Amino acid sequence: AQRKVRLNKPRFIKIELSNLKVTMLGDEHARAEFRQSYQSDTYQDEVSKSLILKKVEDRWLITQEDSK
Repeated sequence: AQRKVRLNKPRFIKIELSNLKVTMLGDEHARAEFRQSYQSDTYQDEVSKSLILKKVEDRWLITQEDSK
């Protein structure tokens, strides 16, 4: 029942990031670590996230994402 409530289309979504830290891992890779707060009218959560990014031409693409 709780999962069904979370999967219903919410009327609003609010996402906030805090404590962003970016660490370069060479010229073409980086790690971004931050705290993400998610809130909607049907669900709310707060997690720590870590993204591994790779530079492809002039864009940074996410190659890995972890949540804790």
